[in-house]
Amino acid sequence: MSTTPKKRFLPIWVYILMAIELVMITGVTIVGMQDITVMHPDQTGSSYLASLYITRNLVALGGLVLATYVFRSYVAFFLMLLQRIATEVSDFSNSYWFGRDPEVLASIPYLIVLLVVLPTIAMVVVWPDVKQEAAALRAKTNFLRKES
Repeated sequence: MSTTPKKRFLPIWVYILMAIELVMITGVTIVGMQDITVMHPDQTGSSYLASLYITRNLVALGGLVLATYVFRSYVAFFLMLLQRIATEVSDFSNSYWFGRDPEVLASIPYLIVLLVVLPTIAMVVVWPDVKQEAAALRAKTNFLRKES
């Protein structure tokens, strides 16, 4: 019977980062749902935009949770983080260029750290495992092709 310690799938700080994102997305969802249900006459399109934002964030975070806990795949985790970073960069640029709301602009620096810089570091950390898993998948695919 082997007593070798089981290797953790991801470092603990990545799990903490995902928990922080979950709390942040939950807060945005609560505020956004209030915006959707309480429409003011001067807010004609905000409920639609709020629902799109909420849906996209919940799907992206749900994908991270699936990639991490269900599939336990480094490739899936890496791709979901890449997609998450791309959507956040898009949100930040849209907020900066079109929003001009001082409260939103004031929150951008810490959101960039939490939602772009730290996930980018997580991508760098898991990159060797991504390459190894991708190579194993390619080898498995080539083996299956040779059999048929």
